Amino acid sequence: MKCIYAFGLVGMGVLPAGAVSSQEILVNRYDVLIQRDKLDIFQKTGKELNTPEGRAIVTAACAYFGCDADKVNAGIAEAAKLIVPSGQQDMKGLIQTPVGYTICYATPSNPNMGAGDKGIETHGDTTFNTTLLRVVPGVNEFDGLGWYMVVPFKAGTDTRVNAVFDVTWVKADPGWQQKYPQCRKRGEHPWLARNNETHLNVPCTLGTAVCE
Repeated sequence: MKCIYAFGLVGMGVLPAGAVSSQEILVNRYDVLIQRDKLDIFQKTGKELNTPEGRAIVTAACAYFGCDADKVNAGIAEAAKLIVPSGQQDMKGLIQTPVGYTICYATPSNPNMGAGDKGIETHGDTTFNTTLLRVVPGVNEFDGLGWYMVVPFKAGTDTRVNAVFDVTWVKADPGWQQKYPQCRKRGEHPWLARNNETHLNVPCTLGTAVCE
């Protein structure tokens, strides 16, 4: 069975006036489509902030952190990559946090998008799960959004994962937890989705060594 892998992305840093220094909050948007009926592999990167989509990302981030979107300055952040291996049914990976930051949260960009549930489409008995990972000495050395997908090779069946979501990081300076209490807990699953049923912000299931 053939595959299509499509990724669109917008990346930026966000500066609430009078609240944080330049690029203390970073937001990237990912547009993911994995479908088993065509053979096309491409990545599309959008870097223009002054677009309706770019402004929407800033507005959403400011609403989350309680800053005024009209006073936001923004610059382009280096995009953390989502890399999906081709030709596999079971896939996993990590959207790596930029150096000097830590992951804060991830969320579907439009909960009402598409034919899925809560903005995550897992059609044809597919799976798309995510986990917030932060460094735990001796247990975990990664920081970022861990993800796991299963897109079965089924003849004559439309199996696909389709989602648009935002990942937000904050500067990992001492005391960042107190400065950004809105950040979700380590080990939490921003979403667990299978067969077009999605559960958001699922508590950590990885044991006390990882859960925070």
